[in-house]
Amino acid sequence: MGNLPLSKMDYESIKKLKQLNKNDLLDLIEGLSIYLKDRNFPIFEDVVELLLNFNKELIPFINRIFEGEESDWKLNVLEYLLPQYPIGVLIELEVSLIKLVETPTTLDRELEVDMAAKEVLKKIQA
Repeated sequence: MGNLPLSKMDYESIKKLKQLNKNDLLDLIEGLSIYLKDRNFPIFEDVVELLLNFNKELIPFINRIFEGEESDWKLNVLEYLLPQYPIGVLIELEVSLIKLVETPTTLDRELEVDMAAKEVLKKIQA
């Protein structure tokens, strides 16, 4: 955990993380995913870039985000991470995506999380 950014502006840690190999980063996925909560975080794009090194390894973390209450976090994953993933990974998230579409929370509906999930589903079903 010592390699994780200490704040939303910790570019030095990001620079060090970019030098790690994929196996070393794997242990930090959950901690890094926290920085996807707000797309206004200065290191947001760097974290997306780091997480794009992983495919199926992220599925459990993405499912936990989708099952949670934080609509902004869900939306950021749907709009910034998933569009760049291969169909094979998206297919494994299909059940969670359908749930977001069919049973959105009030805030999910307000932020259009359900609509973003529907867009990802279209990509799977194309």
